[in-house]
Amino acid sequence: MEIKDDPSVIEPLLSKLRKNFLAGGTHDLKFRKTQLKKLLKGIHDLTDDLYKGLSKDLSKSSFDSSLTEVNPTVAEVEHALNHFEEWAKPVSVDTPMLLLPSSSSYMKEPLGVVLVMGAWNYPIFETLTYLASAIASGNACIIKSSEMSPFTTKVITRIVREYLDRRYYDVVEGGVQVSIALTKAKFDHIVFTGSTAKGKLVAKAAAENLVPCTLELGGKCPVIIDESADIDNACLRIAQAKFVMNNGQVCLSADHLFIHEKIKDKFLKHFVETVNKFFKSNVERSVDYSRIINDFHTKRLAAMLSENHGGKPILSGPVKIEEKFIHPHVIWEPRRDSLMMQEEIFGPILPCFSFGDIDSLIREIQSLDKPLALYYFGAAGKTNEMKVRTLTSSGAYSVNEVVLQVSNCDLPFGGIGASGQNKMHGVFGFNTLSHFKPVLVRNNMNSYPSSCRFPPYTSHKQSVISFLACKAKVTQNQLVRFLIYMTVFAFVFFNYRKGNLDEPISLLSKLGTWALSLLTGFFGNSAAGTSDKDL
Repeated sequence: MEIKDDPSVIEPLLSKLRKNFLAGGTHDLKFRKTQLKKLLKGIHDLTDDLYKGLSKDLSKSSFDSSLTEVNPTVAEVEHALNHFEEWAKPVSVDTPMLLLPSSSSYMKEPLGVVLVMGAWNYPIFETLTYLASAIASGNACIIKSSEMSPFTTKVITRIVREYLDRRYYDVVEGGVQVSIALTKAKFDHIVFTGSTAKGKLVAKAAAENLVPCTLELGGKCPVIIDESADIDNACLRIAQAKFVMNNGQVCLSADHLFIHEKIKDKFLKHFVETVNKFFKSNVERSVDYSRIINDFHTKRLAAMLSENHGGKPILSGPVKIEEKFIHPHVIWEPRRDSLMMQEEIFGPILPCFSFGDIDSLIREIQSLDKPLALYYFGAAGKTNEMKVRTLTSSGAYSVNEVVLQVSNCDLPFGGIGASGQNKMHGVFGFNTLSHFKPVLVRNNMNSYPSSCRFPPYTSHKQSVISFLACKAKVTQNQLVRFLIYMTVFAFVFFNYRKGNLDEPISLLSKLGTWALSLLTGFFGNSAAGTSDKDL
């Protein structure tokens, strides 16, 4: 399926959406709620079409599409729908003495027109969830889905254009030229999902217009299998994440393994057995095994296997370029300068290495680009695990699990350094696509001590302003609370001295005596009853 590559459609569409946004329609919380509900309805109504698109683009089964694409997307949209009104509320903060009396707060206002550039490997989840964040935070939004997943892209286009208000939300289809033109346009924010190399190009182009970016990139996510790991669990979860979930075409997938030298033989043997059980020793015919997205990426992966990588194949099989099929491969200790260790693999190839000392391994990981995720299999909370958790840096960190941390709507999703910038999902996506605007509201009083801010600056005025600005540590709320406490104390003390509290104090004393006698009688009878039984 061909997608027309016409950059000329961008500017008129962007101008239309910006004009409509500035009229203020998306600021209304009821409008946002209606659009989120319509987005959910569109996904539900066209679910079968989404399954068909993913099957044609990636050879994914309906079950896999439901598990990893449609259901997580629905969960994210529903989460935004259920919570965005709370997220949107202004937040009151305290006020320093220099500014009293006044009120201080910050409001979360929409940025404007947001561009969401989706990826081909998870075209639904990595597009519509970010659209939901844009809608919830009150932005207008243009979506650019990947031309490499054209059948799914067509269904996404239908969802947006048939169910949402096109005054504020629309789709731009196209190829490379459209993508380049979009990154040069004056959006208010760009959310891009893709490789680190392309992310750099997006950020560079956007910088010309000072357009802020959220970059959801990739990287080589390492997995540590420590001596204390549950081998059966580690094999099951790593094999599923690497070979079942979209055939390893996942930015969060395990890229390579570090296996403790004391368990490496046992682990590798069990891992190969696990993979064979998954696909009943016939990977090509398994409905649970996806295909590579296109010829280019199939050839890229094949080149990793055909070069002299210096490793030993532990698990291997056929590579069929014309069918976009690559059998699962496990390679023992390839050279560090091989293709598979120099770039993100993004496919069913798994290099493995041994380690003996956790400190040396941590230093090696620290020397590399920060990955999108780092995984540890072993005893949680013990010395080695806590060292890895605290001394390494990654977009996400998971213990005894792979990839599935992304399914928690209350956790942020995003990279650090070369693996990305900013965070999405849930409240984090809402906040990323919002401007936190400070709001200070003061009255018109300029009496003392506020009058000291105006010249001429006498020595007394300078002392007052210096005290309020630098030395007075009490804030407005603290001062108000102090005054309330002092007022109550003064009232009680004054009435006590006048004898006005004698009767209330006497009544409280009688109530206390009555309560004490009641409790004493109750516990005394209970003790007596127990003694009688014992006798």
